Amino acid sequence: MHVIAPDGKLLGRIRISDHCTNLAWGEADWRSLYITTYHSVFRTRVNVPGIAVW
Repeated sequence: MHVIAPDGKLLGRIRISDHCTNLAWGEADWRSLYITTYHSVFRTRVNVPGIAVW
């Protein structure tokens, strides 16, 4: 997965072992990123929190 800034600059990569099928933010601080693949679910902590989309 690529981490892209709003201006289009590549900030980093999150390496996973399979193709990403979906992702979601979680935890009270929104800094846990849950990533699903065809066979697994991963959680990683990130430096910048996600935002609610509802």
